Amino acid sequence: MGKKRATSVAGARRLKVWTPQGDEAAMRTLVAFGITPIPSSIANVLTGLQTGLFDTIASPPVAAVALQWHTQLKYVLDLPLMYVYGLFVVSASQFERLSDADQMSVRSIMADVVRQADRKNRADDIATFNVLLDQGIELLTPSDKERREWRRVGAEAAEEWIDRGIVSRGLYQRFQSALKAQR
Repeated sequence: MGKKRATSVAGARRLKVWTPQGDEAAMRTLVAFGITPIPSSIANVLTGLQTGLFDTIASPPVAAVALQWHTQLKYVLDLPLMYVYGLFVVSASQFERLSDADQMSVRSIMADVVRQADRKNRADDIATFNVLLDQGIELLTPSDKERREWRRVGAEAAEEWIDRGIVSRGLYQRFQSALKAQR
């Protein structure tokens, strides 16, 4: 989402893109596309947009609205570039102390909780995206050629991450399979 119109990789490379300070995955993702990120704390984003320090953010719509960033934005690119995720973590040592029956209960309950959270988050994302459009933020749709370019650069970045050991090939292939199943 941004203040300036950009639908191509080349266009995005000219933007001043905020990224959360300390978020190595977001930094690496933007750099992989040849985009120079500007790291800063979340507390600085609204002021950064107002003063011109940033003109673009990579953010879920829900966050942009909740934090009032949308008030400074004119465009949203119809192209998912990053995934935002959360984790539920249970210590292996604590989990192993549970009986087999309790472990099965925890797995079942947590699987249901995660499915419910996923459904709610997706519904909230769609509703908030529509609110942004209703408030006048313009949807930018990349051409087929531009989409192919984004995908090509993304695939090159994925291969680089695999080659550098940032992500294993097996994990990447499982992710791609899950993504394909969702689409």
